[in-house]
Amino acid sequence: MWYQTQQKLTGKNRMREIIEQSSSTVNGILFRNGSGPKGMDPKQAFVNGTVNVVSEFSFGLTFDIDDPSMLQNMMLIAAETEPGLGFDVVAGTVFATYAGASDTLANQLHWFCITLADHPDVQEKIHAELVASLESENEIKKDKCPFTRSVLLEVQRLNPVIDTLIHRSSADSVVDDVLIEKGSTIQGSTYAVLHNPQLFPEPELFKADRFYKEGEFVNDIRVIAFGLGLRNCIGKQIAADQYFIFATNIIRDFRLSRSSKSLQIAKHRFVRMPKCGNVRFIKRE
Repeated sequence: MWYQTQQKLTGKNRMREIIEQSSSTVNGILFRNGSGPKGMDPKQAFVNGTVNVVSEFSFGLTFDIDDPSMLQNMMLIAAETEPGLGFDVVAGTVFATYAGASDTLANQLHWFCITLADHPDVQEKIHAELVASLESENEIKKDKCPFTRSVLLEVQRLNPVIDTLIHRSSADSVVDDVLIEKGSTIQGSTYAVLHNPQLFPEPELFKADRFYKEGEFVNDIRVIAFGLGLRNCIGKQIAADQYFIFATNIIRDFRLSRSSKSLQIAKHRFVRMPKCGNVRFIKRE
């Protein structure tokens, strides 16, 4: 499936075009529904927007972003003429698209908005960097936005969306004198790694410039937002591009604020998400 998808793509420029179109539509929803005093919970808008990206480059089709059930309907219509698309394939594809390709990224964007809403000074510094890139390059380029990239990575470190993923030991292993037998189920906590003070000093604090040194972005491979090992996220490059484009376009177009400063984590098994996270999206002049 992924090999066929890559064949369909016309290159990185087309991928960026698809993401930009969906981001623009999402920003329209944020302005329409989230500019009032109470703001809005942007999670569903992000879910629908990121699903639309996957639908466009996988199936060549987009749907009304206010009606995400269109993805399911498109799969059912395709199943009528394609014998290989039975119920299990349709259900599995829809679930995988939402759970793997959309829900995680939507929650990361939600965390981004909540975090930045509490730091207006960081918003303005990002906005200045974006404007400078637009003026010099006529587009927002990653290599022209080192501070922005530091902030994006710090948001992923501070509030990783995936707390744990299940792995299985392929061979007997000994870790700190403890035998892990072949076939054992292993769960590691991403949150514990990213909040380890030996790796990241003052890990509970949001530090916008944690990965910004002497005017340059310094990537840290220990921020394992997309998992680790051979079974890390298969779509991490696409997700990273979406994260950058959606997030930067939001700060380009809006100032963010929150009426409530309290923040609780919703009950979860694997995906960490805010329990209540209304954000106000105030259009920039």
